[in-house]
Amino acid sequence: MILVLSFLSSLEEHPFVIASLESLLILLGGFVVGRLLGLVVRRVLRGVGFDKHMRRVTHYRVSLEQKLGLLVSFVVYAVTLILVLGRLDALRVAALALLSLFALILVVSFLLSIKDFFPNLVAGVVLRYRGRVVPGVRVRIKGVDGRVERVSLTSTTVVDGGDRLFLPNRLFLKEEYVVENRLRKR
Repeated sequence: MILVLSFLSSLEEHPFVIASLESLLILLGGFVVGRLLGLVVRRVLRGVGFDKHMRRVTHYRVSLEQKLGLLVSFVVYAVTLILVLGRLDALRVAALALLSLFALILVVSFLLSIKDFFPNLVAGVVLRYRGRVVPGVRVRIKGVDGRVERVSLTSTTVVDGGDRLFLPNRLFLKEEYVVENRLRKR
């Protein structure tokens, strides 16, 4: 007993250990509460026949009872995690890490979205410089045979029968195409 009391009194000298133990208890309690609330929501929705009613109204077979129960559980988990991080004074670090991850995702998404833009832009400039593909001429390229309606910097609009097709300009640099009666290979 004396050993336990001396151990507990030594913990008072280390506030981080106490905060860690409190955070562990908050985390454990939050996950238990989240799981229980999710189950309660699922049972209540099942009791009122939520899925049956939604199926009748929307004609879709989707288990919204389960999905809403999971949503409630995840919200409680998220709040618990925020409380634990705040208790450990790590909330600022976690927020900075999340913002950095979000910024990284934005940069990667932007780079992936422009990866086709620049080759098409360069091809559009080359097409305008060569002057062979202009509005009004007939072109045949990769199974498309039609009249050029418009040439922009990134795409060429071709009317094939009743269809309006938007072809990327880089296609004219990579593939063999026919303009009027002249064969142009690149």
